Parts: sequence; structure tokens; C-alpha cells
Amino acid sequence: MQADDIALRPWPVEGVPPGALTDPAEAAGRVAAVAVPAGTPVTTTSVVSPQALSRHMTASGRDGVAIPIRLSDPSVAALLAPGDRVDVWSSREGSVPAVAVRVAASAVVLAVPRPTSGGLLATSGASALVVLAVPPAAVPALAYATSSARLTVTVLAA
Repeated sequence: MQADDIALRPWPVEGVPPGALTDPAEAAGRVAAVAVPAGTPVTTTSVVSPQALSRHMTASGRDGVAIPIRLSDPSVAALLAPGDRVDVWSSREGSVPAVAVRVAASAVVLAVPRPTSGGLLATSGASALVVLAVPPAAVPALAYATSSARLTVTVLAA
């Protein structure tokens, strides 16, 4: 995002989500972590720093991309913080026998946008968004699992 990608507009005070950006310069150089439709308030949790991804990938000697995923249990996302390393697990409801498959290993949490309680960005709490840094090769499996299965993570030791 660039500062000129953002337009300040009047907004009802009761509808402004927590962390809403009030200066277009705050968005400069950031990357959207979630879809931000035109006219939607941009918040500190809807954008991430590209430096966070770059630092992780440089330190690990890997190429990488940021990918948003939805965990099926919001309580798990509440335990995460930027910088945590996680394995991502996929399971299909009703599969017999019950099987979980690791679809990404050692992903780094870049952002954990917190659900909002009101306004246009209100969420139902049915799932929780997490933005991860992963190698490009992990993207197809994560994208497929995100659209077809339940996802959870295990936190790895530092």
C-alpha cells in the first residue's frame, strides 16, 4: 500500500473499528493481510509489515511469501503472537479414520488480526485469521486446505 491508496472519509464514531488508521501515511509500505474492500476502514491488524516477512526469510536463508489462513478454532489463534513458529495441520470433518495431515512446517506467524465486535469488519468468531510466512512451495497445499478442510496449528519450541 501507498499513502495515496488510502482516502480519509467521515465515519460514524460507533462504527470505527479498534486500531483504525487515521493517517494515510500509516499504511505506506504495508501489505494487506486481509481483503480490504473499497470504503472499508483499514486497521493496524489488517496490514502487515513486509519487513517482518523479509527478516524471517533472510534469517532462514529461504524465499518466502505471506499467506493468510483461517484456523477453525479462534481460541488457538488467541494463543499466537507474531514471531511464533508453527506447523499447520489439516483435517476433514467426518473422515474415517480421523486423520490430520501437516500441510506446512515451521511457518512463522506474521500477524494475528484480532476479530472486531462491530462495524463492517465484524467477524462471527467461527474462525480466526492468521498471516503466516511460508516457502512458496507450501502455498498450494495451504490454499487447498484452507478452502476444503479444518485447520489448526501446533506451536514449535523456539
